[in-house]
Amino acid sequence: MIKRGDVVNIRGNNDFKKVVLKYLLGILEEKGVIEIGSLHSQYNCSQQPSSSCSLRNKLDDNKFSKRKIMRDADLKQHYSKAKRGVNNKIAITSTLDSEANEIIETLIKGNEKEMKNLKPVDGKMIKPLYLFLNEEVLLYAKLKDLKFDEGKEKKTKIRKFINELEKKHPEVKRAVVNSYLKLNVK
Repeated sequence: MIKRGDVVNIRGNNDFKKVVLKYLLGILEEKGVIEIGSLHSQYNCSQQPSSSCSLRNKLDDNKFSKRKIMRDADLKQHYSKAKRGVNNKIAITSTLDSEANEIIETLIKGNEKEMKNLKPVDGKMIKPLYLFLNEEVLLYAKLKDLKFDEGKEKKTKIRKFINELEKKHPEVKRAVVNSYLKLNVK
């Protein structure tokens, strides 16, 4: 899903799912595995201060060890790739709840042909929270004391039915998504 040197852009509302996704990707960014980008900028140091930009600027300082300079040179090469749009991915805040709801609503409405983008990885679109329930992600956000906007989720009759069914049969959403993946993902 994510490889070393990828630039990951985050898309979604500023709810608990996006805050948790930013936090988890931030851990990878601190370790130098990825870079969190912005969908609206062109990866210019003057527009967006990022870890690779600040490390790239340290290359001129002679007090760093040869190993550190080589690592920074790799980041400089990565920065130029990011500027050209290479290795860019878009992380979506989709969870098991939203995927199961979308699959069931699409099937009930009879639009099976529209179920193409429900894979965890689809080209440059990735869904890192794909196999987590909303409750699990919300609990993680509260345990880490992350700040987020508490908005109301759009509740349709179908979603209310699925949530009530999930209370009686706790693995129904996971079963729906796993069945879809077995049938449609090659």
